[in-house]
Amino acid sequence: MANVETSTDASRVIYLDSSDATQNLSGIATAGKSKKTTDVQFQLEEPIVVPAHHTILVSLHSCAIPYSFYNFQTGRNTKLTFGFQDTDNTNVSGSSTLTLEEGNYNIQDLLDRITTAVVAHDQSVHSDSATHFECSFNPSTLKCEWIYRRQDRRLVFRFRSNQDTNFKEEIGFAENCFVQPEVDGGYDFFMDATSTHYRLGYFDGATYTLFVNQLHSDGTSPLSDPDQFFSVVDVNFHIRSLYLRSNITQHSVLDSSIGSRFSNILARIPINSASGGELVISPSDGAVHTLMLKVREITFINIRLTDKQNKLIDLNGLDFTVALQFDFIETPQVQVPVSIRDKVEAKKIHNFLKSTGKEAELKAFLEDEQNKKFINV
Repeated sequence: MANVETSTDASRVIYLDSSDATQNLSGIATAGKSKKTTDVQFQLEEPIVVPAHHTILVSLHSCAIPYSFYNFQTGRNTKLTFGFQDTDNTNVSGSSTLTLEEGNYNIQDLLDRITTAVVAHDQSVHSDSATHFECSFNPSTLKCEWIYRRQDRRLVFRFRSNQDTNFKEEIGFAENCFVQPEVDGGYDFFMDATSTHYRLGYFDGATYTLFVNQLHSDGTSPLSDPDQFFSVVDVNFHIRSLYLRSNITQHSVLDSSIGSRFSNILARIPINSASGGELVISPSDGAVHTLMLKVREITFINIRLTDKQNKLIDLNGLDFTVALQFDFIETPQVQVPVSIRDKVEAKKIHNFLKSTGKEAELKAFLEDEQNKKFINV
């Protein structure tokens, strides 16, 4: 009798709500803060069992995710470390770190906070009330511009010191533009002034290199970037897309961020709503990516919602829902070509066993030959 599930277009759909999770796997993010709702496990009271000689396919049927996460999140992109030194790299002052509160910021918010922090530290280190630092956003180029006017002193943005948590890409220092080729540890950005010039440059851990060297007489406004070292500002750099990940999809999706190896990505969730809204994927959206699973039984399902760096998204206490669709198909078989030499040798053995009356050996031989013709996909 034909298997009803595999001989029709019927599917199984499982609806998962993070509030119903059997276990929250995220742990405590920081002291006094509740667990994130985006790393959860569901134990299935009725396991999904794959019938013999069949394969299971999975796809994202639908999901609804509240857009309650921020574009600046602790542990991802809230720090900027900076400090001062003489232009001959002596007399280095202690570094200071600007740490943003989690939230949604636009570029002017960022520049205002950077200015406040840098000017305050500058005045403290040099014991005066003058303002020598200025930065601005150019709406024509969508880039930031920078200047530091204190003569014979250098202001350094120490991107190398907190690469995993700084927000350099958000303010225009994406690796695609800011100094090529890339080096281990990345680059620091510096701005300084001599008695005749305002300058911008970068530091690779060993050498300070200029890329802007402008005479005072050419202006004292923040300096533009004629050689395209700065990238376009992108305050949403880390949340352009979300990624739904699962323990059941370990052998179906390749990810370029880990050397194009297999990853646990189930689906990419585009940001198609404004902050405060809801990100929704529904069956009516059209094309669906179906994954073939190499499992015989599913007893639990882990679901993670992350950014492109596989860092958990924080929905700030809200829950999300996903629906997974499972389809069963008969395992396809691919016939393996048999060479002429193998055919001749097999025929010799077959004739020998048949002529000697070794029926059991002949039966085992024929079964083995049959198995060699097919492989499971």
